[in-house]
Amino acid sequence: MKIVGAAVFTLLLFILVTAENNQDIMQRIKRLYDTAVADFEHGNFNQAIANFQTLKKVVPDWTDLYFHIAKAEMFNKRIDNAFRILDEAAIQFPTSADFHLEYCDLMASMLYHKNDFVHAQKFKADDEMVSICERAIHLDQKNPMGLRVLATLQTLLGNYAEAIVAFDRWIDEFSHGLPEKQVHETKSNLVEALVRNGNYERAFAIAKSLESEDPENPYHVHKIAYIRTIGWPIDDMAWTYTNRSLHMIVDSLAITNPEICPAGGKWRVALNFTQEAIDYPDRLSILSLNPESAHTVYGRLDDPEFVGKPLEKYPHKFIERDIHLVYMGNAFITGHGGIVHGNCTVYTGGHHVTIDMQSFAENNDARILTITDPVVKVIQHQTRNYYHWILEALPKLLLLKKHVLDLPENKNVKILVPEHGVVAFIDATLGMEEFRGLKERIIEYKLASISRYWFKAGLWQVDWIHDLDDEFGSLNRNIWGAYALKSRGIFPKIATRSDEAGSIVYVSRPNTVRGFPNESELLQYLYQRFGNRLAIHTGREPLLDQIAVFARARLVVGGHGAGLTNFVFTQNGAAMVMVPMDPHIEFCFGHIVAAMGGTHYVVSAIPGAHYYSTYSILSSQQIGLLGDTIQQAYEAVSQNDECLQQTEEKTNIEL
Repeated sequence: MKIVGAAVFTLLLFILVTAENNQDIMQRIKRLYDTAVADFEHGNFNQAIANFQTLKKVVPDWTDLYFHIAKAEMFNKRIDNAFRILDEAAIQFPTSADFHLEYCDLMASMLYHKNDFVHAQKFKADDEMVSICERAIHLDQKNPMGLRVLATLQTLLGNYAEAIVAFDRWIDEFSHGLPEKQVHETKSNLVEALVRNGNYERAFAIAKSLESEDPENPYHVHKIAYIRTIGWPIDDMAWTYTNRSLHMIVDSLAITNPEICPAGGKWRVALNFTQEAIDYPDRLSILSLNPESAHTVYGRLDDPEFVGKPLEKYPHKFIERDIHLVYMGNAFITGHGGIVHGNCTVYTGGHHVTIDMQSFAENNDARILTITDPVVKVIQHQTRNYYHWILEALPKLLLLKKHVLDLPENKNVKILVPEHGVVAFIDATLGMEEFRGLKERIIEYKLASISRYWFKAGLWQVDWIHDLDDEFGSLNRNIWGAYALKSRGIFPKIATRSDEAGSIVYVSRPNTVRGFPNESELLQYLYQRFGNRLAIHTGREPLLDQIAVFARARLVVGGHGAGLTNFVFTQNGAAMVMVPMDPHIEFCFGHIVAAMGGTHYVVSAIPGAHYYSTYSILSSQQIGLLGDTIQQAYEAVSQNDECLQQTEEKTNIEL
């Protein structure tokens, strides 16, 4: 979403026609335009907006200026102003097909880059966005871009069936005679809509045909990996294609900045820091943080208990990972996953091949933000996802605080965190008493997809490493493995109550992905059956309040979703009742239960939702089955509590 210099020629042509060769005016406007573009590229968005606004007064009919202003407002996190300026232009240019098409395309880009432009839908309703795209198509029905961008927008808005219809129509009407690259890109976007709609077989067939037509395109290879990852549990083909696409993308990198890739060398992938520390001790070093517990085994063969058909490839046992403190004397990061690179090398760390190269700033001239202080970072894979924040980023932050930030000799070390305001639970975590002393040492990680951060004075990070293959097959090709937070005892202790109030926590997901459409009916039944033992978690509560709810829980219930992450805050011996996905591709919550020494019940008898959809409406029989399973799990937990209490009493008497 970069302002390109080619637009200057459009402006110059416009001025030549209207100013009748007035060279002085032309030169002054060109200088102002160049200044505004430079301000934008260097992140001086307020000044860029002011200069573009001045130009708009001089040439009010030049539509590109409205988009320049809107983009600067977007990058400045003022989404409301961006929409305001574009809506103003829509009124001024009601018959301009090009304007409405570009407006549609900009909205699609904003939704696609959701980590850069959060909450776009707070300022523009879905139907309003669609109507702008439909207006562009109506004004120029022969332009293939209108239908294609509308289909993309529908996908991003979650209207998958409508998107598929639009993509199929585009293929029927426009695919013949257009450049192959454009056809391939459209079919690739169709694949995305198909995956999100659960049409895995058709998506896979199209992706394979794209690969056969253009086998050297790494993004066709990556698309196959994505389909297999979402559509098939722990799939060997998904892993093979993910690995292949990563190496293809990295091999194609052309970043020749001598600070990033000395002497323009060939780029490569480093799959773990352990081997790199051996091969290149001058570049990085590692320190083991769990030498005594690494490689220990946890989990039980008799857990989970399936209520219905057992799920394919469901892991039962896990191996504790090696946890390392990694130090690099000179490093860069970019992308929303904070991808570490330098010396012509992309470092994947413990995620092996599953890093988000889609957001990696591949361009040679991405703006470089030089950090002159030593830094620790917790930016990592899907940092803004609640599951990944609580179970990966937060443990890393705690370990970095203990082993780096709290040491007297490291008072000058800063901490790189997600920018304030993007996700409430991150701000709440960083505002906890544990971290308040770090407030003045924070550096915010902003505009990751267009920026490259350079840590000249050193970079620390925590990485947990597991073998590419392990005897249980539970970690080697599964990125969702958890690190048990509870064992660290880092959250405030919440007093448990002697009564049963709130001892069953239901994780609510109304009107969202993987929610139950008739959840209110289910909750009414559960309240009637379990009374005040039932507490409802919505995810909208303040973080410490959520922790308090789960600290009292003996049983956690819900469909597969991020709210189940809070199981890590439960008491010893707690249980989980979960309705899985279909297919069930992420065994992360089973891993959490195993790590916490709990038990869980997988209610596979209730039809699952696929990754991007909602569950089917629960029948009265299914609601009853869920209630019976909760009752069974609760009685088992209560019995275990009694046994534990008797053991403790006997021990006290003996002492």
